[in-house]
Amino acid sequence: MAVARPAPTARVRESFTVHPVVALTGPRQCGKTTLARSIAANVTGSTYFDLEAAVDRRRLDTPEQALGRLDRAAVHAVALGARSRRDRD
Repeated sequence: MAVARPAPTARVRESFTVHPVVALTGPRQCGKTTLARSIAANVTGSTYFDLEAAVDRRRLDTPEQALGRLDRAAVHAVALGARSRRDRD
């Protein structure tokens, strides 16, 4: 069960009024992915990118194509201080 996070959700929504792309960063297991997926599902026109997923990294190899055609915003989640799967491969 997801825990409601009204303050972080409001900050991201507010950021979308100024920036077309918002990055969520923080330590492992703090809820970045859950928050990003929730926002992508509930904010019209937003898209979720997971930088640990190879398919999303490939989509962002050409950022102008991946981000330029989005209607509104992109959200992606990264963990600071943790080696990503990409670094381990």
